[in-house]
Amino acid sequence: MDTSGDRYSTAARLTRNSAFIFLARLTDLTVAIASIALIARYLGVVDFGYFAFVTAITIFLVPFTDFGFERIITREIAGDRALAESYFGSAVLARLFLSVVIIALIFAVTRVFGWEGQIAHAVYISTFAQLFFSMGMLAVGTFRAFERMEYELLLNFVFNIVYILLIVAVVRFDLGFLSIFAARLVASILHMTVLMIIAVWKFVRPVLRLDPGLITYLFKEALPLGIFALLLTASFKVDVFVLNHFRGPEEVSIFEAGHKIIMQLQVFPTSIVIALFPLFSRLEKQDAESLRSSFNTSFKFMLIAGLPVPLLLVFASDPIISSLYGAGFIDASSVLKILSLTIPFLFLLSVQSFVLTSKGRQGLNTASVAVCFALNLALDMVLAPRYGYIGVSWATLASYTVFFFISFFFISRTTGAPPVGRILPKPLLGVGLLWAAVSLLDIKGGLLLTALGCVVIMALYVIIIVLLKTFDHEEVQVIKRLVYRRRFQGKGP
Repeated sequence: MDTSGDRYSTAARLTRNSAFIFLARLTDLTVAIASIALIARYLGVVDFGYFAFVTAITIFLVPFTDFGFERIITREIAGDRALAESYFGSAVLARLFLSVVIIALIFAVTRVFGWEGQIAHAVYISTFAQLFFSMGMLAVGTFRAFERMEYELLLNFVFNIVYILLIVAVVRFDLGFLSIFAARLVASILHMTVLMIIAVWKFVRPVLRLDPGLITYLFKEALPLGIFALLLTASFKVDVFVLNHFRGPEEVSIFEAGHKIIMQLQVFPTSIVIALFPLFSRLEKQDAESLRSSFNTSFKFMLIAGLPVPLLLVFASDPIISSLYGAGFIDASSVLKILSLTIPFLFLLSVQSFVLTSKGRQGLNTASVAVCFALNLALDMVLAPRYGYIGVSWATLASYTVFFFISFFFISRTTGAPPVGRILPKPLLGVGLLWAAVSLLDIKGGLLLTALGCVVIMALYVIIIVLLKTFDHEEVQVIKRLVYRRRFQGKGP
């Protein structure tokens, strides 16, 4: 039986959906970097530190509301679309309940820690903005389950355009600190409203009926993901709280300026693995060996894509920081250089965590990130008082590295270890050759020259990857089918 057509159809669909999600995440990246740059220049080093502190508080608490429902309904609906109405409706009710809990928790935390004035008001506004955004993401979960990611792209674009225009207005008319958070609240309300309308109109009418059994199942399945999200956020943001305690908002500002760039670069692996997640979920129910093969291929592509990024960021760190934030933030380039080494690990972690979730083993993600958080906190407490933002940068690198290896151990035990020894040498050789060349040439210049240098580096990396025949015959055939949009029936390249 000839299954080449099915393979092509699946590959084409995954490519299309990956492209839509990639463009959505690229819009996120562009707007996030532009808005952060505008806000940082508008507020200055010290007030941007307060902005980062408020954002960290909100993000630290909101995973209780997100709770992993979006990923669970994507997995379940992708496996059986007849369940869409019940799962979507129950997820909406569960998220409404948790929203009430998180609002009460935010008010309590604000009072306990004595936050007053603009800081307290900013926390409240930021929390409500994130709650509206999180509710809208349930609709995004249905788009992904039905593999119609173009709706996510369109509505993401609308949200980002509204948000960046509001930020520009805040800066242009000097509306003040709180208006920055109000801009996101307005954009989030619009985003959620349109998402829900599209989801109900095009895909599924949620059954808003209290189903204790289904809601209990959702909580049971999502609990490890909720804890995972909380601990992952804590791992990403604990540095802010420790730095703020020992060194003050100015060092928080410098650290976050570099760290936010690293976090935004996650759009690239995320856009791919989100598109792959419905496929992983189906293969888990149908063909475990195909799931393992798909994971190995995804792991290989992520490894090859992630390895040259630290070289690019080290090469371009000074122009990136000075162009985005201004001369007052130039010390953040040291943070960016150190944290750039986390990128290959973060790329691979995105694949590993989604595969574990597709297998119903999301609790292993939680165990991995718990160790990451504990290690990061311990190292921060030791290094932050003496070394400040440089110390917590190294602490973050160490904790993310350990996070990857623990997750890799779990994925090896449940799915099978990817053939790292066969995959790694060629791309590592390519990066090594380019790193040596960049170090010897010691090219320095403005943003334009640096951007041109990055393009040249990536072009040379791709050429080296091709010359070393890093991709095998079958992988080349898949790439040709996707590029030329025609089928190859086992012929040579």
